[in-house]
Amino acid sequence: MYTEEQVEEYKNGSIEEWKEKLFEGLKLFNKDKFCGKEQIFVEFDSKEVFDNYFKSNWYYYFK
Repeated sequence: MYTEEQVEEYKNGSIEEWKEKLFEGLKLFNKDKFCGKEQIFVEFDSKEVFDNYFKSNWYYYFK
């Protein structure tokens, strides 16, 4: 997503949907039950934030 406005629009309902999909994929590798659905964290961000706050630098974005 390019703008914060797009992120806000996408957040409505999509976060739970993404968590569910990620958890379904993890079930293949989660034989020992090390990860529960409540431990999955999903967050959306925009290119606008990346460019304006982190000067388009991946190092500082993930630091």
